[in-house]
Amino acid sequence: IYTSESNHSKIIDREFHHTYILKIDEAKINLNYKNDEVDDLKLISLREMDLLLNQNNRDIFIGKNKNYYKDVFEAILKITKENYQ
Repeated sequence: IYTSESNHSKIIDREFHHTYILKIDEAKINLNYKNDEVDDLKLISLREMDLLLNQNNRDIFIGKNKNYYKDVFEAILKITKENYQ
């Protein structure tokens, strides 16, 4: 569980991020899913994720969560190295 806190003028926004990592079958994923909180879904390679994390492109990742994304990336690398090499 990863926590974050943002202070706004009238509220304090505290969130818990639950992250699950699993191996998937690309053919079974619906990348056309849409809702009010998700703009887009895309499958990317670990190399592409690493490149995107090292850019300052706010259209891809929410800037305030950069450490969270890096921690998730490191966890994926660790699990991948332990189980698939």
